[in-house]
Amino acid sequence: KRIQVIHFHQPLIARIVNRWTIYLKQVKGNEVEEKTKQHMLIPAVKPNEIEQIFQPISSLSPTPIRLPNGYMPINIAWLYKRIWLPFIPFTILSALGLLTPLPIEIAVIEVAFVAALVVSALLVVRFKRWGYFLQNDAIWQHSGLLGRHWKRIPFEKIQHVKIIQTRAQKQKQLAYLELGLASGTIMLPYIAIETANLIAARAFNTISPHYKPWI
Repeated sequence: KRIQVIHFHQPLIARIVNRWTIYLKQVKGNEVEEKTKQHMLIPAVKPNEIEQIFQPISSLSPTPIRLPNGYMPINIAWLYKRIWLPFIPFTILSALGLLTPLPIEIAVIEVAFVAALVVSALLVVRFKRWGYFLQNDAIWQHSGLLGRHWKRIPFEKIQHVKIIQTRAQKQKQLAYLELGLASGTIMLPYIAIETANLIAARAFNTISPHYKPWI
């Protein structure tokens, strides 16, 4: 009952051999996992072994635990807000070189441009990795950059839900969704406000009939 989130992590090298490391994130406190900043883990797991591993622990989920086949991506506005930021140094250097007598070498401007392209490409990959998948009893968060992460968050473990909207997000009906658990918080950025409200309602409807302590 101390397990709050099941975190599936697949680094870049592990993607080649199709293996996952499973972290069982527990309640934060004065326990071993808090002092060592680590969690219980199961290394080098094949995708077809996941359901068999969790089958004996039926209290974790009423349905079989297996990795989703896909996910809903976050809104592309997340990328539009960030994609131009890496080009600021390049733009400033170019403007100084053209409009001022400062001795700025062309090579420096070229390096700034290449660096901006690399960072922008990484932002695109990061954006494509962000997403979520809804089940009846849990929500999955997908994220990553070169590696991949799946996090399974049961609705019954959610302690608070925070919906945050910037002024621009209000115009586009988007929001940040923060899910608070005893093991920490998990963020879903730039999702539709309707989806954020739906997740909040599911969490409330799941926990509201239960009064027994779960620790």
